[in-house]
Amino acid sequence: MQIRLKEDKLHLRKLALKLASLIGLEEDSIKGPLITSNESSEEFLIEDGNFNINKNNGKIEVSINEGDIDRAFNKIAMDIFSYQDEDFKIEEKEDLKEQSMFLDGIYRDEFLKRSTKISCDPSDLNFEEFKILCELVRRKSMDVNSLDISFSSNDFEFEKAEFDEILFGEKTKVFYKKFETFFNLLTDEDLERAEFITNRVFRENSYELQFTKAASRSKEIYIDHTYDSNLEAYKDLFKDLKIESFKNKEVFKRKEYEFPWEKDILLQKLKKYKDIDSIRCAISEPLEVRRELEEELKKSVKGKVQVIDSYKSGFSWIEDYILPDLIGKEVDEIEIYWSYMDGADFSDEAGAVPSYSNQGAGDENKFLDLPIRYLQELYPIDDILAKELSMDRDRIKFTNKDMEDSYEIVAKSKGNEVLRDSYKVILSERPYLDDFKGMGLVHPQTGYFEITIGEEKIIETFKTDLENVWDTYQNILSEIGKDIENKNLKEESQPFFAELFMDISLSETDKNLNVRQDRISSIDHFHEDLYFVGLDYFKALTQKMNAGNFDSPGLIMPFIHNRKGNVKFEVELRNFLDTKPFVIVDSKKEYLDMNLNYKLLGYRYENGPKLIIECSLNSDELEIYSKILKCGLSKFSDLNINAIIINGKEYEVGEKHRLHENTPAFDEKVLNHEDICALNDSLRSNRDLKINYITKSFMGRDIESIEFNVDDDFTPTFKRTMKKPTMYINERHHANEVSSSNSCYELTEKLLEDKELLKKVNVVLIPMENPDGSYIHSLLIKEHPNWIFHIARFNALGKEFAHEYFKEDSIHTEAEAMVEIFYRHLPDIYCDNHGVPHHEWAQPFSGYTAPAYKGFWLPRSLIYGYFWYPKEEEYSENYKLCEELQDVIADSINKDDLMHKMNLDMQDRFEKYAHSLMPKMFPTGYYKDIIFYWIGFDTNREHRYLSIRYPEITKVGFTSEVIDESADGEFLKLCSKAHTAHNLDTIKFISKKEILFDRKINTKCGGRIYRNRRRTQ
Repeated sequence: MQIRLKEDKLHLRKLALKLASLIGLEEDSIKGPLITSNESSEEFLIEDGNFNINKNNGKIEVSINEGDIDRAFNKIAMDIFSYQDEDFKIEEKEDLKEQSMFLDGIYRDEFLKRSTKISCDPSDLNFEEFKILCELVRRKSMDVNSLDISFSSNDFEFEKAEFDEILFGEKTKVFYKKFETFFNLLTDEDLERAEFITNRVFRENSYELQFTKAASRSKEIYIDHTYDSNLEAYKDLFKDLKIESFKNKEVFKRKEYEFPWEKDILLQKLKKYKDIDSIRCAISEPLEVRRELEEELKKSVKGKVQVIDSYKSGFSWIEDYILPDLIGKEVDEIEIYWSYMDGADFSDEAGAVPSYSNQGAGDENKFLDLPIRYLQELYPIDDILAKELSMDRDRIKFTNKDMEDSYEIVAKSKGNEVLRDSYKVILSERPYLDDFKGMGLVHPQTGYFEITIGEEKIIETFKTDLENVWDTYQNILSEIGKDIENKNLKEESQPFFAELFMDISLSETDKNLNVRQDRISSIDHFHEDLYFVGLDYFKALTQKMNAGNFDSPGLIMPFIHNRKGNVKFEVELRNFLDTKPFVIVDSKKEYLDMNLNYKLLGYRYENGPKLIIECSLNSDELEIYSKILKCGLSKFSDLNINAIIINGKEYEVGEKHRLHENTPAFDEKVLNHEDICALNDSLRSNRDLKINYITKSFMGRDIESIEFNVDDDFTPTFKRTMKKPTMYINERHHANEVSSSNSCYELTEKLLEDKELLKKVNVVLIPMENPDGSYIHSLLIKEHPNWIFHIARFNALGKEFAHEYFKEDSIHTEAEAMVEIFYRHLPDIYCDNHGVPHHEWAQPFSGYTAPAYKGFWLPRSLIYGYFWYPKEEEYSENYKLCEELQDVIADSINKDDLMHKMNLDMQDRFEKYAHSLMPKMFPTGYYKDIIFYWIGFDTNREHRYLSIRYPEITKVGFTSEVIDESADGEFLKLCSKAHTAHNLDTIKFISKKEILFDRKINTKCGGRIYRNRRRTQ
């Protein structure tokens, strides 16, 4: 909208300023200057004369005398813009979440109540200054939804200069060269982000700030971690410095263990027996080792020899010995009888979401195993039998039977029985945690042999390699626990160590089954035990000590190598060098004072855009910082500014330093943090999006967002939030759930091809929320690319940092990313893309299923999802919106034949092995062949889910789960495609939703107006 004054009179200027505030509220973007002299482009014509407002050919002609300003403004607001007359106040508050150059403040918990008061007296201004004042009023009004404008005083000062500059303080000071260049300064998209970036550059844990303070004092510095490519760039720039991190790890305890190989133990035990007629034995070894042992035993055993894998021994028995007997017998029907596990708990607890009921259970005789344990160990034997025998999988039945043996198998051909055999599983029994027997009992697979000598049958058990390692691990945990108890450490003392490093070499089964993504791996699952049971140890310890919550003790980091021979187990307990940054001066450690006073004072346009900052960096520090700025290593380079004026001196800001020469293909591999940085760097030059640094992880790795903006004209962030719905998509919260990062860039590519869609909806992406977890994952998948690796689920300290959302001053800084995006964009829909294992998730030392994640034992479909909704009736519209979206997501997946087929196949597996037997533990919620879980909560301002914490803002909270732990190759592409499909169709869905506004004017005050968006309907 544009305004033309027919003559330059004070009362006309005042009405124009009021209209500027109204237009600022109403307009979504700035297309051009507000005040015009061009009759053809005007929307408002204001002239002196008797009171009259007339709408003529789309133009509004206003004629007023000196006393008609409020009367005319009220009438225009109500008659032209449909504002309703209502008495309301604008409250000033001090509890601000975020400052803005043009905004008094964003109030905590009142995100859409952004208010400002503007006082401006245009009487002593020349006409060019008056035009600038109109632009300032309009621009300030664009960042609020309520304001009060008056002329009692003047918040603005003007001065002609050889440059354009705006300084914010008690009064806004304007230096201008000419109106046109000042207008360009005011509508610069990069400067609109200046406050946001400045607050992140000068925070205490900022790498560039820590480096600046340290390097000005010493040649040997120990500051926060950063990611590898960034560190190399700093080292290259400051070659004379020794740059280290105070979070580097040093070993303070180390032990090595060696245990005899279980194969050798078995052979040694058998030496005392002579004239063995037959033997069935079980060791936890791969097929190659078991075949070698079988041939060796046949030399001394007269009759039948069976060497079974003790891990999933029923599966091994059928696959290795029953199946070969069935080949060629034209089997067309198989029934496998299985028994419940005697002593197991039959309570069918809810398993749709994780449960921590095992903590402090207080019953040392309770089995953590499920009653269907023996059936679980057979998964997926019917797929193997059907494939090898060329028979219909549905002709293989599982039937529960009360019997002494664990299994009985009956095979038929054309109704005639061709085979019947049985097998009894032998397990060991031990406490879940040796130090906390009240947490219950578990039953790991153990080694055994069953021999016959004449009429005598002898059964003897012995510990497997895994059991020997586990005994030692329990002792290690106990030793650490005693140290914590002796020091009487509390929750706030965490982390207790930087890393519990374990390097384990042993021989185990680790194989793909060539059925879906299924695999059998005792060591993949043992890795899960080492991690989760270790975390549970510290949670149990904190209950014993009544010391809070030990949920971030430090990184438990096992490396497992599959090698024949004696078991080798190396353990190191590592600490961080320190807990805060320091330097070495004269061979002594000196800590850094990271307190910094700073303020972004304003902007200048003089041979390009510049920021004006005041801060407490001294001259030595500024000399160091100037090199960082000039080289393009500062986050300020994201703003495309030429310079920063700090404390009155100008410092050049170089172009963004390119840290990565090559950009990886986003669809060919699991993306690690360096890949994410490289991909983001490749996108920075694209004018249709912005890469914003949000925060960094505990270990110093950047977390960035991708924010799209294809608007042709200048549109402030708040206006984008107000004018169209916003979808925020979060990726890789759990870093072993790998495909969502790939999907992020696939989605980005598709969105950039459809700019018309982006004109209707805001999309904000975080490609990787957990970069420390990703780094851990990238180390481990080098050796084992398809293991689950839930060690990367949490952060570098073992913390589920979602519990830190909205907490101030948390050391788990990853948690800031989601919160900052929420405050900045106020999303209507929050989609959190997650994943689950693509094969069986078992834990042999935890009752076979992970105690907190029992319901997640088996993949249930390629993709499924959760809706998190508020229960209250006042939010019934939220529920209806979720129901609409459920249709969209289901249709999105089902239109892909492969995805639909895979969903149905996996649902068949889930039904047969899990849901049909324990429907609460393994629930389903089928809708159009997709599983959706609906989880309702009472609205709670302390809740971590946005749709529950702020249901008036975020109408939909949705979590997708694909089976991508840990996917690679073509299957990774399919998982990524599944995420992309439902995300893209959700964006299209929300883009069609109408945005409505409430408008109010307090006519008694003559300039108090309110325009607030109703959320998406």
